[in-house]
Amino acid sequence: MDHLEPSISRTRISSILDAGDARVGEHVVVGGWVVEGREQGRGAFAFFKVSDGSCPAALQAVVEAGVLRGAPLARLTPMGTSLLLEGKLKKPLRNSKERVELHVDRVIEVREVDDAYPLHKSMTKPENFRDLVHLRARTNTISTVARIRHYLAYLTHEYFHKSGFFYVHTPIITTSDCEGAGEMFQITTLFSQGDGTIPRKGDGKFAFENDFFKRQAFLTVSGQLQDVMNYAESYIQYLCKGLLEYCEKELEFMDKKCAENGTTTTERLRLVSSTPFERISYTEAVNILKDAKEGTFENAIEWGNDLASEHERYLTETVFVKPVIVYNYPKEIKSFYMRLNDDQKTVAAMDVQ
Repeated sequence: MDHLEPSISRTRISSILDAGDARVGEHVVVGGWVVEGREQGRGAFAFFKVSDGSCPAALQAVVEAGVLRGAPLARLTPMGTSLLLEGKLKKPLRNSKERVELHVDRVIEVREVDDAYPLHKSMTKPENFRDLVHLRARTNTISTVARIRHYLAYLTHEYFHKSGFFYVHTPIITTSDCEGAGEMFQITTLFSQGDGTIPRKGDGKFAFENDFFKRQAFLTVSGQLQDVMNYAESYIQYLCKGLLEYCEKELEFMDKKCAENGTTTTERLRLVSSTPFERISYTEAVNILKDAKEGTFENAIEWGNDLASEHERYLTETVFVKPVIVYNYPKEIKSFYMRLNDDQKTVAAMDVQ
C-alpha cells in the first residue's frame, strides 16, 4: 500500500480574523493563496496577505529569510501563489491596520505560479473574469457572492424544515436511462395531435369511459392563497435575518461596493426583515399606478397587462417603501392551473414585489 502523508489540521482565516487579538499567542496552520506580497529589508523578510476564501479579508503573514533555508523569499510573494504555512499569531506593529498577523516559522507547501497567471490587481470588473471560471472564485466579489448564496441555500432548507415541510427529489426529465436501472415514463406533445382518434359521444364530447378517472379531470390548486402569502413573507424575512446574522463581513464588503439609491444592502435587509409586507390586489395596484404623475412610466398602465419592473419598483420604493405582495391577477396573464376566483376574471395568484 502506498504511504499517505498524515492530514494537517488547518485553521480557517475567518476564525482568526473574527477573534481579533483574542487568539494572539496561538500556534496555527493556515493555507490559501497570496493576494498581495512584497519583500523588505533587502530580502531579509517578506510581508504578504493570504486568503483561503472563508471571508472577504486576508491574513497578513511575515516570513524571515532564514525560514526558507536559502531559498529566495520571492517564491512566496507573487499573487496567486498557493501556500501552507505554520506559525504563531502575534500583534502587529502599532501603525499597522491589522489586529493580528501570522509570524511564519515553517513553510509546509509552496505552489508557485508562472508569469502567465491571469489575475492581477487591475482586474476589477466582473466581465474580466468570464473566461476565467476556474479562477474567479479567488476574487473577493465572486467569493463573497458564493458565500452569501451558500447561506441562502442553507437558510432555505432550515426554514422549510422548521416549518414542517419535507424536501423531495422530483423526477428528472432526461432523454436516456444511462445505467438501465431507472423506471421511465414518456413525455411527449404528440398526443395533443391525436384528438381525432379519441372516441366521442353523440353530442361531440370526448368519451372518457376508458380513461383512468372515467371522467374528464383537470389540474388545479386549492384556494389557500392567504397561507401562501404568509409563508412567502416569513420565508423572505427569515432569509434576511439569517444573512444579517451569518454574513456580517460579506455585507460590509457589499456595502462598500454598491449602494442603491443611497441605501446599503445591510439597510435594505434590515428593512425587509423587520417590516410587515403590504398586501394589495392587482386591481388596487393598477389604480395606484394610474394616479401617478403623467410621464412617470414608459410602459402603459391598463387593467389586464402584466406589471412591468418600473411599476413594481414604484409600488415598493415610492408608494409603500417596503415589500409589496400583489394578488388576484387577471386570468389571461397567469398559468392555466391557477384557481379561478368568483368574479370569473381573476385567479388566486400572488407575486412578491
